[in-house]
Amino acid sequence: MWAELVYELFNARNDYAYTDLWNKARKRQLSKSEYVNACLGLEYKAAKGQSDFFKKVWLPNARKLGASHWYSTIEPFQEFCRKDLHNAQQIQYYGDGYDRAIRR
Repeated sequence: MWAELVYELFNARNDYAYTDLWNKARKRQLSKSEYVNACLGLEYKAAKGQSDFFKKVWLPNARKLGASHWYSTIEPFQEFCRKDLHNAQQIQYYGDGYDRAIRR
């Protein structure tokens, strides 16, 4: 639960970037592939922030307090994009978003 909260807080930092990508898609300044890859890049940025937070803040304090801790690692971007069904669903989600953007 904490891992997802931290991830979403980092992802919220990307709100303006997502809006910018949406607007560029609407103006057809990005291809569908460019849009999807850029959105996945923002997801990766949030996952990297979560992983760094875990290593630098959460884990040291959990150890100091003797508390349980969640585990978070981050792999290279290409692996992040292909690693599991969740990312396949994200690719579909952002592809559908692109299609909606260009219909406007």
